[in-house]
Amino acid sequence: MSLRLGTGIGPLGSAGMVGLRGASSLIQSMQTGTIAVGINSPGTTTISAVNTSVSVLIPGGWSAAYNTGNAIYATQPRITLTNSTTVTAATYTNGTGVNSTNAFTVMEFRSGVVKSIQYGNTSGTSGADTATITAVNTAKSYVIYLGLNSTSSNAYAQEGPQRYYARVDLTNSTTVTARYSEAAGQTMTINFAVVEFF
Repeated sequence: MSLRLGTGIGPLGSAGMVGLRGASSLIQSMQTGTIAVGINSPGTTTISAVNTSVSVLIPGGWSAAYNTGNAIYATQPRITLTNSTTVTAATYTNGTGVNSTNAFTVMEFRSGVVKSIQYGNTSGTSGADTATITAVNTAKSYVIYLGLNSTSSNAYAQEGPQRYYARVDLTNSTTVTARYSEAAGQTMTINFAVVEFF
């Protein structure tokens, strides 16, 4: 699944940025914050309104209180920029969870730097799940990993923490692929953002 939150327009229209004369920075605004996620419940944080078509969400890691009954599957979050004023984090929700705190930064660029930003996720069990996005120029685009969670604790108990690490690749102009160690019966949902520059 992919959510396109907008396409940026440069000073010369769709041609992008030739120069931001008079601007002291390419950055319009920068906001950092944390999201508290409750047991089996997504969490949200309100930020000052940004232009979602030119704003990039950057994960800052997460922490949780130690509990012998809760392994990494119960705490690891995935985050997304839900709208212009909301960042959302979600963790494992199929059983006993644990409270966690998730850090993030929202970087809003000035017009003419970012051409498009697409937020989305992959979901599946294959070990190489894909999501279709609106076509981008791969020579000017990169993908950001925004975390994962799963529907089962079985793989962690049987195989260890390697089941809970993943990477995301921009496979081609319209495809993002999430790769991880597959485990039978375990659905992995992995969030990403694709940033395309002019």
